[in-house]
Amino acid sequence: MITKLFISRPPQDIPLLAKFCQDHQIELEAKSLIRFEPLEFEQPENYDVIFFSSIRSAIFSMSSLDKSKPVACIGKATAEKVRALGFEVTFIGDKSGDPENVGAEFKHWLGDRKVFFPVSNLSAGTIERILEPDQVIKRTVYQTVPTADKIEKKDLYVFSSPSNFESFSEINKLPASAKTIAWGKTTAKSMSEKGLAPDFTLETGDESEVIQLLTEK
Repeated sequence: MITKLFISRPPQDIPLLAKFCQDHQIELEAKSLIRFEPLEFEQPENYDVIFFSSIRSAIFSMSSLDKSKPVACIGKATAEKVRALGFEVTFIGDKSGDPENVGAEFKHWLGDRKVFFPVSNLSAGTIERILEPDQVIKRTVYQTVPTADKIEKKDLYVFSSPSNFESFSEINKLPASAKTIAWGKTTAKSMSEKGLAPDFTLETGDESEVIQLLTEK
């Protein structure tokens, strides 16, 4: 039975999950273990499409972007936040937890156009690698910095990114009986490389999928 849950996202990013935990007497600790810092970057030129893999990639690059260009997003959650910044989103990945699947969809949609990827210093670059090299314009617009913090023992841990998992692991150890959820295949791969196979891997990258898993328990 799950009575204590940790997720490496701040409460404002998971309002539905926070309410579910409150309604079901689950003690929730929601806290990001990383922070983000902007970086100077060369302005992109001669691109046809912008691809956002996260809301940070939009926030840290938007001052240099042409909002008339078509915008693509890794998934629904990112698209909703990007629209709130004033962009019109024309492509949304179906399963953000599976970037290779999104990459195949995006490649078909993109055709022979050029795309600008504003990314972090820790970007896995999965989607870029699926495209032809001459289609890709990539800039590192922000860096991810670990902010490791001690997390008290929980029954379930939800890691929302590889960098959050790595930051957690710097000063924490998982209890032997704890269950883990990886927020997509990239996070699952990072966990597995450190000897921890997650119990569940999210496909859609949406908090409602975590709620569904908790409901089934």
